[in-house]
Amino acid sequence: MKLINHAKFLEMIVYHPHRKRQFTYPNVIPGIKCVHKLNILGVTVSDTLAFHNHVDVVVEKTARCLYAIRPFERTVSMEMHCWM
Repeated sequence: MKLINHAKFLEMIVYHPHRKRQFTYPNVIPGIKCVHKLNILGVTVSDTLAFHNHVDVVVEKTARCLYAIRPFERTVSMEMHCWM
């Protein structure tokens, strides 16, 4: 019999946020952590199936890359100016 490694499992309950009636959550599975957003193959998905968390992550990564490139951009433009 195989045992489940509970440390590797995450539970996310997906629901529709604009429904009028109350949503009853299912019973908690002991040992498994319940999360509100989950990263699946590089795509961040929330429990309402909205992708604003994914967009935020992509924008943050892009801003970090651009911040790292900016000093090199100035150096290259100065070198190009010297060659002209």
